[in-house]
Order: sequence, then C-alpha cells, then structure tokens
Amino acid sequence: MICVLSVVRFAASNLHQSKKMQKKSSFLQILAILLLAMLGVAFPAGASSAPAQATNAPQTDSTGTGALTGTVKDHHGVPVGGAGVTAVNISTHQMRTGDTDGTGSFSFEGLPEGEYQVTASARDLLAKTERVHVKDHHVSAVHFKLKVNLGPTGAPK
Repeated sequence: MICVLSVVRFAASNLHQSKKMQKKSSFLQILAILLLAMLGVAFPAGASSAPAQATNAPQTDSTGTGALTGTVKDHHGVPVGGAGVTAVNISTHQMRTGDTDGTGSFSFEGLPEGEYQVTASARDLLAKTERVHVKDHHVSAVHFKLKVNLGPTGAPK
C-alpha cells in the first residue's frame, strides 16, 4: 500500500510539472495502470505505458504475434506529433498506450491476434476510434485524420 501511495504522490507531483494537456493524459494513464494492477490484471511481457516507438515495421512478425502501426494527422493532413494512441484488445481488455513521434507515426509490436479498439487523441482535436483486426505474423495499419475540436461558440478550443 505504501508503494501505491508513493506512485500516486509521484504521479501527482508530475501532474503539476507538465503542460496542462500532457499532465492530464499522463496522470490518467498512470491511474489506469494502478487501477488495473490493484484489480490483479496481469500485464503481458512487453506491455508498456511508454511511448510507442515508430518503426519501419516488417511485413511479418516472427514472435507468433502481430503488430499495429499507423499515423495520426490533422484535418489538413499535417502529422500530429505527441498524439496519444491507445489499443485495447476487445476480448481480453489488455491495453497498450503510447504517443506518436514527430512524424505522427506509432507502432505497437507483440500484440496477440484479435480485434482491437484503437483511439487517437491530441490537444485541440477530436479523438477518433477505429476497430482493427490484428493477425499473427502480420502488420495491421490504421491511419487517423482528426478534426478540429470546436467549442460551443464554433471557434477552435
């Protein structure tokens, strides 16, 4: 319990030191991981809340699992660096999170075969969710084009 309190204190101190949107996202990711850990959800080997690494993914994966790659762009087609991406296996509820790199690219490797709900979000843009099937020994791709988040007055937030 002391360890959990230390992690929460650490997360709270990081919340105050980061930019407003980044700290909210990081804090929520840490809380989600803590909640899953307290519920006894086991994280598979290689699961991480660290940023997803953009790679030139091979056409096949030799580990008996699949991979998911993609890009996040704004409504003008400009790559969105630092966008949050979450992939949740629909049947097992296992979650992988990460951020896009400077080119708007992301990659999750070592995913068990199955249906995934993949969500991309970024500051001042509307989040978007897509359903993607990941197959063993294959690389699946999903590309997001996010629209501007207009406030109640019709002006960008």
